Amino acid sequence: MKNNYMISYLKKGMKCFAILLLTLFSLSTMDVRAQVVTQTESVEGNFFPMPGWRTRKGTVAEFSRVAAASTMSPTVPALANGTASTGGAAAAVTGGGTNLIMLNSFVSAPDTAFLISKPFDFSNNAGVNPTLSFWVYRDAGAASANDLLEVFWSGVSPGPGATLTAINHQSGSNVIPRLTSATPTAINGAGWYEYRFTIPTTAPYNTRRNYFVIRGITALGNNMYIDKFTVNTYPNAMLATDVQFDLVQQNAATSAAGATDQWILGVRCVVGGNSGCGALTVAGTNNPVKLDSLLFNTNGCSNIATDILNAKVYYTGGYDQFNATYVSPFPATTGIAGASYPKPVYGTTLTGGAIATNLDFQNTTGNCFYLEYDTTYFWLVFDLKTTAGGGNFIDGDFRGAVVGGPTTCPSPVGSLACITATTSVFTLAGACQIDIPYCVPTYSLGTSWSNYTNNDYLHQVNLLGYGGTAINASVNDVNLQL
Repeated sequence: MKNNYMISYLKKGMKCFAILLLTLFSLSTMDVRAQVVTQTESVEGNFFPMPGWRTRKGTVAEFSRVAAASTMSPTVPALANGTASTGGAAAAVTGGGTNLIMLNSFVSAPDTAFLISKPFDFSNNAGVNPTLSFWVYRDAGAASANDLLEVFWSGVSPGPGATLTAINHQSGSNVIPRLTSATPTAINGAGWYEYRFTIPTTAPYNTRRNYFVIRGITALGNNMYIDKFTVNTYPNAMLATDVQFDLVQQNAATSAAGATDQWILGVRCVVGGNSGCGALTVAGTNNPVKLDSLLFNTNGCSNIATDILNAKVYYTGGYDQFNATYVSPFPATTGIAGASYPKPVYGTTLTGGAIATNLDFQNTTGNCFYLEYDTTYFWLVFDLKTTAGGGNFIDGDFRGAVVGGPTTCPSPVGSLACITATTSVFTLAGACQIDIPYCVPTYSLGTSWSNYTNNDYLHQVNLLGYGGTAINASVNDVNLQL
């Protein structure tokens, strides 16, 4: 359905400019160290696990997302360990949104499930301790069942059998039991308790990739509930030379005329090498890399003029499936004027005459978009016209991205860097086909019409069994049964 002509065209025709990174990032140690960036990992929207996080199921036990029991919501503000809310069940902790993470403890015993975080950057802590905190609901039910959570750290992406290092919360243990009577005791009874983990500032914790692992151990007691993850990170600068883009997903499913948010392509962005996640607290100081443009085309489309109403790019953070409800893990405010923390939609929506052979998505003035750390995903999406042609194809290719530049948006010409797909894969096989409309016939019973009353009737039904054996429908003869 499409060809690769665009690759050679891009290499010859795309204007790319190099950026002198030394000017941007050559800052004194006193200026750039110990800039805290707080990330709040939300379980709202349609994402679970949270973007960049993973779960590993046990035999039956697993971590999942559930809606809070709104009629039993805690009625007091956020509480530290050793105090309790006045609520009586697992409703969302104050400020934690309307969803919770649940460990289904009441399924089997013993069983084990894992919740694994995305990586966090603590490399620039300058002696200030990074912290992890989250909330756990504790109750007194099923007193003989010791359901619990254990918390660990890892310096590499934890797989099955990985070595995990226990980290302790403020009560001196890495264990968080469900039972209020278990150590550490929930002295004020059932309710939400915050557990805070202080991370050492020295090796091996002062690296660019720190993972947290929560191991849930079920004992056939009540389910356990978790909410409101917060991590204080201390990041190093992100480097444009460490940013890579690749086309990794192609939608080959059918669509329909008038469809909205029909995803076409999935593009992966990886920030690796020596980069940290960057900070957005001071303009020009230790910042992450700014994304200036994402470049696609409509190669493979049958008729862009008659079929495509809008074109846009959705962003899903570390979540590798298309979704339109991404929730940013960063605070809403920033020290950089015009900075835009990751949002569900990147750049402006293209309409009308802007939908052409090439689709260039850019941010408007004063609306900068900075890349998140590690691995994230962008999605080319079309809205289709109600008159889109049945049987036509909608498709596209990835042409590359433009990153870098100063903290103004868009970046001045000559101050940014062009990035093409690292594996030279700009196109993938397949395309979305718009469903072909078909007629649904109507029918009436019998064949009578006008003054005629004759109708067609079934005169006889013969049932044949295996090998042509006749089945006697009126006599229950066991010899005739199959």
